Amino acid sequence: MKKRLLSISLISAALIAGVNAETFHLNKGWNLIGSSKKIELNNSEFAKNPDISVIWTYKDGKWSYFSSKKRLKGHNFTNVIGANQGAWVYSDSDLVINYNSNSASNGTSDDLTDEQKYALAYMWNEEKLAKDIYLALNDLYPHQTLYNIPTRSEVEHEAAVEALVQKYDINITNLKDYKINYSEEELRALAPGEYAVPEIQELYDNLYEKGSQSLQDALEVGCMVEVTDIDDLNRYIEIANGKEDLITTFEFLKRGSYNHYWAFDRALKNMGVSEGCCSLGAKYCKTEDEYPRSNGGGKGQGHGKGNGSYGRQ
Repeated sequence: MKKRLLSISLISAALIAGVNAETFHLNKGWNLIGSSKKIELNNSEFAKNPDISVIWTYKDGKWSYFSSKKRLKGHNFTNVIGANQGAWVYSDSDLVINYNSNSASNGTSDDLTDEQKYALAYMWNEEKLAKDIYLALNDLYPHQTLYNIPTRSEVEHEAAVEALVQKYDINITNLKDYKINYSEEELRALAPGEYAVPEIQELYDNLYEKGSQSLQDALEVGCMVEVTDIDDLNRYIEIANGKEDLITTFEFLKRGSYNHYWAFDRALKNMGVSEGCCSLGAKYCKTEDEYPRSNGGGKGQGHGKGNGSYGRQ
């Protein structure tokens, strides 16, 4: 990622005496910040302040970004600035950001209700389902939309939920005992099409059966997945009940799903299905008032003309 040096303001962070907080003085434009402590961006002032446009971090030869305002095509999403790791922050104005490490620090399983723990387990599995089903159907019917959405967006969505799972240190592969610690190895052990939540496993199997019949069916599965995802997110936002980090993440996922719905609607229309997602019936027929579009249609939606054919990659 290239930066114009004239627009960069190099700053430092100073500890506030007596509390676990740091103050970042940002100038309008690009600012380089860092801390000796890990900075968790979700539910922090960096996420809440509307003048913070985007944050970039660099690690192991790769750029990753954080933004509560937009989603960036072709880049990894992150929720964390690591300890002793620099980050570029773009601010739309001169401002001061106070970061309290207590308010954003890791929690425990006891900080969540069982319903909230299940919400995280369910949504991680559901975001994994979206990624898996689109890639599986793209193997059968290569298409730009089926490829772009999982590789550019769903991986971010899965990672955003997993950051909360890790924060609260719960193991979502064992829904009978959430006190078992988070295990990245167990999550990675779930192969594509395999899930820890039985309802998600059944949903994937049914969706794959439909989507494997034709390209139109595969794109219709996209409409179904996104509507189902939004319905579930609305329910779990209510269950989050004041847990701002859960709400912020679920709202982020929901905005993405709005855009993905319109991507599949457009792809169907491009192949001659004049009603798009509405061809599936009233349950899957949405208006722009119900599902607002953002960022010119959203990331990874496949804006190509024609049938959007996209080879296996």
